[in-house]
Amino acid sequence: MSPLIAVPEAYMQGKSLKTRYVLTVLVVGILLTASVALALYFEGRLTLVIGVGLALSLLAAGITAALIARIDRAMIAMIS
Repeated sequence: MSPLIAVPEAYMQGKSLKTRYVLTVLVVGILLTASVALALYFEGRLTLVIGVGLALSLLAAGITAALIARIDRAMIAMIS
């Protein structure tokens, strides 16, 4: 394990890999939306940016979940 990444093992066991990936995509999407919204705050398009950003973040999380489910099914089929 890398000395720079110190995550307790007990914390990681509570969440599945799929949940962690989906949450990571959501957090990144929300952070990107917030940064763009902050940049456009003075131009009056804030609600549009936030709405589109959140919609795209949810779409990305859904696509990530679907891809992980597909990979899981392929791995199970390959192992069986």
